[in-house]
Amino acid sequence: MKSAAAVVTLTLAVVGAPAAKALVINDYFDATIALDPNAAQIQQAILETTGRIASLYSNPVTVGIYFQQQPGFYLGASQSNYYFVSVGDYTAASQAVLASHPSDVVLADALAHLGTGAGADPTTNILTTSANLRALGFDAPGGFEPDGSYSGTGSLDGVISLSTINPLDYDPAIPPFSFADVEFNARNTIAHEVDEILGGGGAGSVLNFIDDIQNGGTVFDPATDLLVLGSVGPLDRFRYSAPGVPSFTTDPNATPYFSLDGGATAIVGFNGLAVGDHGDFGPSNCGDFGASIGGDHVQDAFACANAATIPLTRGRPEDVMLQSIGWTATPEPQTWVMMTFGLAVIGGLARRRKANQGARQRDRAELTRHSIHLNCALRRTIPRRHRLLNN
Repeated sequence: MKSAAAVVTLTLAVVGAPAAKALVINDYFDATIALDPNAAQIQQAILETTGRIASLYSNPVTVGIYFQQQPGFYLGASQSNYYFVSVGDYTAASQAVLASHPSDVVLADALAHLGTGAGADPTTNILTTSANLRALGFDAPGGFEPDGSYSGTGSLDGVISLSTINPLDYDPAIPPFSFADVEFNARNTIAHEVDEILGGGGAGSVLNFIDDIQNGGTVFDPATDLLVLGSVGPLDRFRYSAPGVPSFTTDPNATPYFSLDGGATAIVGFNGLAVGDHGDFGPSNCGDFGASIGGDHVQDAFACANAATIPLTRGRPEDVMLQSIGWTATPEPQTWVMMTFGLAVIGGLARRRKANQGARQRDRAELTRHSIHLNCALRRTIPRRHRLLNN
């Protein structure tokens, strides 16, 4: 259902920003979690996961997330408040963040090679989440209320739904795979969806929207869909198929990968299949029968059964992904040395395109049009949902 448009103003406030503080993620629990017999374990898994992610970044931002359980044929799903902002404004904000954190080698590398990727035209729009824009200094309201409803003016940035149909295990120690005990790692799922509300993963690409529209669908409404067709996501700018060759395509035969240096170094493969989010990683390595051999990445488009809990640590592809879109890390100098070495190792990974079937989904919910002059028309749109089946 569409609502009447209302005029709001977004202001860029990165110059002279206060000293960096830690990112804060506030968790809100629906009754489906609070009244669950396993509520204590579910809440602990959520609090520990969001707390760990928040501890990695120093942006002075508070992100609110509403968690609920739903009977969906997916592992996790997320809704976020989305905005259009010009590439020129987004890049200027990123450069201001880098100026205040000159040791941020990831963001520096990303900004140094933007001219070779998709969305190089500064007048092109980027479609990204409210949390990502606030990390860059924009005044971008979250839009969701503390009860999980959408108002357009609420303080929460998103809603994460966790499946009650697929067997999610909230314990940090997942048992080995067996056909008699198929489980999915809830902590990996939670981290995956939190990354998306922060603007990473599937939320970082518009290619799923474009694929739907080009195949005759209406993602939001005709006018907004036209804007989507001319936009990029923040991660689309780092999507390559070869050095200097952007891979901004929905072709399932493409072999896209994530690269900060113009395609010279492949950090990790991007999912190229429309059944998964194009901004997620892929494919997963799930063994011969879908059994996990440890799992590859939190941000893989398809989850492996009985995967071990993946550590949320500095230098992993998910961390590099979030830093590339403006989430600032300020570790000790020796950590940067180790991270640079880690990137070189990760860059040696083979580029892959075929994915095992898994379970992942993201709701594309609310969207705001944003002009180059930072004046925008707020528009609520019909939620858009993608569902995937698990292995």
